[in-house]
Amino acid sequence: MADDNEQVCLALRSNDLLVKSAHSTIYSRLVEGRFPRYQDVIPASSSVAVELVAGPFHSAVRQAQIVTSEESRGVDFAFTSGLLR
Repeated sequence: MADDNEQVCLALRSNDLLVKSAHSTIYSRLVEGRFPRYQDVIPASSSVAVELVAGPFHSAVRQAQIVTSEESRGVDFAFTSGLLR
């Protein structure tokens, strides 16, 4: 927030939170259930680095989200030399 006098609205319920200001909105929800430990899913180190522009990547993921279903709930990435599908 750029302005110390900017009004911020909060909506808090038992398992979610909404924070809204003039320029942004943040929504957070408590996800329940059993989930794998991220340490067991994401490798601790990797020899691969991928550089990409965040804006177009975010836009592509949002577009892919439209065609996901409740069952799949995910997007698969395929990396090849110079190309991300």
